[in-house]
Amino acid sequence: MYRSHQQKVNAEVDAQWRQDYIASLSRFRCLLHKLRPSAPKSDFPKSTRPFTVPPFRPTTEQTENMKALLALFLDGAEAPFKPDGLEIAELHRELGQYEASAAALDSCDDRHQLVTKKVIAMLVDERSSAPVRFRL
Repeated sequence: MYRSHQQKVNAEVDAQWRQDYIASLSRFRCLLHKLRPSAPKSDFPKSTRPFTVPPFRPTTEQTENMKALLALFLDGAEAPFKPDGLEIAELHRELGQYEASAAALDSCDDRHQLVTKKVIAMLVDERSSAPVRFRL
């Protein structure tokens, strides 16, 4: 009987202690927030020059591999490996053959890859041969 009474009293005291502790902790955090100076907002110095990257130049090995792959595609691949116009346009663009890339894009009629076609067309207009990574 004494043990059950003592456990009940201890449970009530513990519950009251938890409430007081949480309340004092939140008051302390609020006071600390008011006393602590806020961190200054950092403004990056604005540059007067535009952000640029060096022009992309593929290595000779990369160029030879792209030419060989393009030759395989243009010679006519078998049914499971048949390329679409976007792959051919992208290879022409990365090789710096922008007119051939634009012609391959015009012959391409992929409605489900319209965004990819627009990205490649934009890069052809910019005369950019750098590889681009985007989700297809």
